[in-house]
Amino acid sequence: MRFTAIFNKENIERDKYISRLFWIFSEKSASLWFRSSYSPYENLGRPTVYKHGVDKGYTLDFTLQDKVGKKIYIAEMKCELEYDNYKYLELKEYKQLEHHTGEAFQRFIAFASHPNEYKVTVSRKPIQASGSILIWRQSTKKENMK
Repeated sequence: MRFTAIFNKENIERDKYISRLFWIFSEKSASLWFRSSYSPYENLGRPTVYKHGVDKGYTLDFTLQDKVGKKIYIAEMKCELEYDNYKYLELKEYKQLEHHTGEAFQRFIAFASHPNEYKVTVSRKPIQASGSILIWRQSTKKENMK
């Protein structure tokens, strides 16, 4: 059974409830996964991203370190299963992210292209992050976002 089959779109109230449950547990589930020996990443904590020359930082969900290559990434997690009439149940193209207009997410996206323009800290200690990882629900198909 595909994950999307859980949502039948005929009982919106039920789907809203299920979506909310997934949202509540998604961050905890990811944290547990990163502690697993099967995960390719270790979670170093919540990163705060500062643009050079700007005092205000924005805190994101995870700082992930590749267990093999030791590269570090800032990560943001989204769980928008039923939101906006199921529009984001499956992430198929980059345009689906355009509704995230908040400064924290914009900084997360900008960091992916220009990491040298930002300072990242975890527990107030500076780290050298290489890029960004967006955590969305797992799809059964491999798709390129363009």
